Amino acid sequence: MMRLFFLLSLPLFFQACSDGDIIVTTFNFEDAKLNSCGDVGNYVFYKENTRVFESLSLKLSTSDTLYRKEGISTYPLSANTNFANYRSYDGVLGNNYFCNSIPPTYPNIQADYLAVSGTADVIVTYKYDDPLPKSSGGSNDSGLNYQSRNTLKINLQIILRDVVFVSGDKQIIQETLDMGTIENFRTIEITP
Repeated sequence: MMRLFFLLSLPLFFQACSDGDIIVTTFNFEDAKLNSCGDVGNYVFYKENTRVFESLSLKLSTSDTLYRKEGISTYPLSANTNFANYRSYDGVLGNNYFCNSIPPTYPNIQADYLAVSGTADVIVTYKYDDPLPKSSGGSNDSGLNYQSRNTLKINLQIILRDVVFVSGDKQIIQETLDMGTIENFRTIEITP
């Protein structure tokens, strides 16, 4: 009887499963640096995972100067103006892959997910360095001489929220996706 049960259940073990449509539900870009290129009207932010040939990118077509004021600016994502992409490739991305006006022909894109909804939060923080010591002139109470000049370092963080990535009939939903921070996105010398 046991042998009959085993023979009847054996075909279930050989039932074929297709692993061809594996959908990534988590992104692994923790070790990847957030990079940028472009300017007003065409900002591009991107991260690459070079171990598994994948990228996460954001294009903002805003006329805002992103670093002009400190705080959070939120931009809606769509398939047309401000959009995010998750892509996988069949090889390593070359230098300036995201910053070329003409897309390169290699590597080939294996999976291309476009964010059709969600928002991109651009968080700008300012950090002022202390005044620089002067080589000559008057001194303060500590005996050190200072120039009245500061350096403003602007940091920029990108967080994607409630994003729905779509590729054909497949979708990936991410509630919060921290793309990272670019420290010293801009550095400005302030002189009186």
